[in-house]
Amino acid sequence: MRIVRSFVLAVLVTAGWGCSTFKEIHYFKDEAPSFPNYYRLKVKGWTFFTSSRYTSGYFDEEAVNEYFSEVQQAKRDDSSDEAKSADENGQVLHPIGTNREGKKLVMILSSHSGAVASQIGSYVENENTMNAIAQLVNRGRRHEELKIELSTQMEDFHQKLLLDKGNRLIAELNLASITAEEARTQLLDYVNALAQYLGHTESFSRLEDAKVWFNYNRGRLLNAKN
Repeated sequence: MRIVRSFVLAVLVTAGWGCSTFKEIHYFKDEAPSFPNYYRLKVKGWTFFTSSRYTSGYFDEEAVNEYFSEVQQAKRDDSSDEAKSADENGQVLHPIGTNREGKKLVMILSSHSGAVASQIGSYVENENTMNAIAQLVNRGRRHEELKIELSTQMEDFHQKLLLDKGNRLIAELNLASITAEEARTQLLDYVNALAQYLGHTESFSRLEDAKVWFNYNRGRLLNAKN
């Protein structure tokens, strides 16, 4: 059995010192039909940055590709990309375990590792989103009618999110226990979500600013959504 070791080290000098360590093991095998080779990947590391956390998991391959494409990661050498799927002999490796076929191992060491993992996982929670990802990845080979269908699905998906958010807001505003400040905060949160859906790129800090923007763009927004 070949042993592949990977060490992750993050050392940051900060005002306050802390230390956390992590280690785990992952297993893979190649595609040899009769006598496959098995590989063991050992991961261990430590960090002195108290806010850093390590997390890992197996995520849908298309979701991983789409997520890191959207955040526009820096370009890497071709050799780096090939190393993620093949060993030095060109053998494609597959993770060993239940429901891991077609998934990628993602290891994250960051102060926001949990949020990143959650965002990647959210892609597979909605069937419309999964269809959208598959079509986006293969958009060069899709027919024009599928692109139109994709646009309609995504539009319906965003509208449903806004509708659900609005229904929750109405229910919470009807609660006798809610304060005026809480109501104002939740209303501003919904207005920002609606403005973003309509094409506004910055968040409003005051309802008064949002009202000015909506009034100024009312005609254009009505024409765009009709």
